[in-house]
Amino acid sequence: MRSFGKYRSFGHWLSYNWGWIALAAGVVFLFLYTRYLQPRPPEPDYRVSWVGVSHLSEEEELAVRTALERLGRDENGDGQVLVNVSQFVIDFDMDTSDPGFEDNYGNVTKLVAELQTAQCYLFLLDRPDRFQYATGVLQYLDGALPAGEEGSGYEWENWEQMCVPFQAEGFTRTAWLARRAIFQSKKSSQELFPGTDQLFEAVTGLSQ
Repeated sequence: MRSFGKYRSFGHWLSYNWGWIALAAGVVFLFLYTRYLQPRPPEPDYRVSWVGVSHLSEEEELAVRTALERLGRDENGDGQVLVNVSQFVIDFDMDTSDPGFEDNYGNVTKLVAELQTAQCYLFLLDRPDRFQYATGVLQYLDGALPAGEEGSGYEWENWEQMCVPFQAEGFTRTAWLARRAIFQSKKSSQELFPGTDQLFEAVTGLSQ
């Protein structure tokens, strides 16, 4: 009878607390689903950052992705080659009194943050001269660093030797492709951005 009493007590407890038990089970299931079962979007193999005075259209962005994906490799081993295009709409000549200055400044701040945290490496630029004058981060085509604390003594503003014209089917803008220099990092560009140097060389023909 004692044992039966225990079961009866447990039954009463269960009848009063089933709602909390169901809630806890739902939370556990949701955690497991989002952590292990929910399909995740594929990770890109490469990332290129567009910096220009206006947005790329969907057709232009697709043309950039298609051109780079044709020459890229499956760096993360998921069976496909994917390129992510991020866009920074920035006019480096905009004055503080110009309309849209706050949005422009916000995009500049976002770009600086991504440069400082090594989130971007490959750039597509509509005004490489203004970009390099404002940031000073581009490397030379041969991989040499611009003048600076860890630079090689090369002139940092000599942007013509840091980028090459970019052409792709369906992309009608005048733009240049360039790589940023890696300063003050214990990791190489290959470690930070696997395969991106090889992609850049394949696009620009520097590997030939």
